[in-house]
Amino acid sequence: MEINEIAKLIDLNKRKAGLEFKKAIGIECDNELERVRKEAEVVSNIAKSTGIEIIFPNQNRLEDLEKMLEGTTPEQKKEAIASKSGETFDLLSKRAEIAGTNYENRYEVAKIAHILSKMDEIEKAKIKEAIVEGTFEGQLKIGSLNEKKRQKLARSLNRCGIKCTVSEAELVPTDPGEDEISIKIENRKVWVNKETMEHLENNLKRIEVIGSELQVRNAKRQVLEFSEEEEQKYAEFQQEYLELLKKQDELLHEYHNEIKN
Repeated sequence: MEINEIAKLIDLNKRKAGLEFKKAIGIECDNELERVRKEAEVVSNIAKSTGIEIIFPNQNRLEDLEKMLEGTTPEQKKEAIASKSGETFDLLSKRAEIAGTNYENRYEVAKIAHILSKMDEIEKAKIKEAIVEGTFEGQLKIGSLNEKKRQKLARSLNRCGIKCTVSEAELVPTDPGEDEISIKIENRKVWVNKETMEHLENNLKRIEVIGSELQVRNAKRQVLEFSEEEEQKYAEFQQEYLELLKKQDELLHEYHNEIKN
């Protein structure tokens, strides 16, 4: 199973949970919920058949919050959200914060799940304990992975807030002090180094400017006949926009390569 497919399953499960909550508080969404449930079931069965198990950072804390919310009715939750106050609202907010962070990091969670499926069962069990706790003490053996996968595992764990470094065939709970920075592009968090980030931000700003200009010119072009000069300028904007998108792909090339198994 590919990393993109694992990330898709995380997305489907999030959408399913959201729709189930909507239904519980009386919002009509049966048809969409049924469709998402079926799609999630298909992808989930594929994951199980290939030995993929999705483990979320701070899962234990999420489960603790769920227990504290037991006995709270859907109506009480709805009222808490509307009032934005009270213990129930605080619990819901904390749960949403952890779940939201995990969703933003879904591609890192997917990478971790893919690597875990290749590990020795004893080593995997210890790594899973660290993930659900969101931290670990002491050293964790990862000898069943080659050096490349060890580094990949540590990198994704760090991006999920579980600080660690690789020392030979072990994970050590120390901060790597790396200069990676995250940025959200098209509803997806990506990670790059500081130098790349500067170029990426400048490129994104220009994409926004040219994109807005193209929208305006497209709208005018629907109702007005452009002169030869205006058509040429329009074509120049289109060409620059395509070049900016190409540049973005180049800047993110290394990150996107991580998705490849």
